[in-house]
Amino acid sequence: MVRVGRKLTVQAEALTGDQDGGFNKGWQTVRNGWQETTLAGRVAARLHWDKKLADAQIQASAMGNTVELRGTVRDPDQRRRAVELAETTTGVDKVTDVLEVAPP
Repeated sequence: MVRVGRKLTVQAEALTGDQDGGFNKGWQTVRNGWQETTLAGRVAARLHWDKKLADAQIQASAMGNTVELRGTVRDPDQRRRAVELAETTTGVDKVTDVLEVAPP
């Protein structure tokens, strides 16, 4: 898919006379945003469907290949499980844990 996007970019720049490569810069912005969204989405889906985290309120966001986990978990075991799932998600290089353990 990336190869097709590059070919389309080259053709569009050639047809429009885009000498500054603005079209390519725009394409890269869209592509990077899509990758970040899908990375956060993949992590969020894994957290959502894990039975051990059924009652946890966790949000995942991504910046590049770093995922940040925010929200509230029931206990330290849920926290460890959430971080473990995020770390083992394809494309994640680093996990920032900002999760809070709910008071008993």
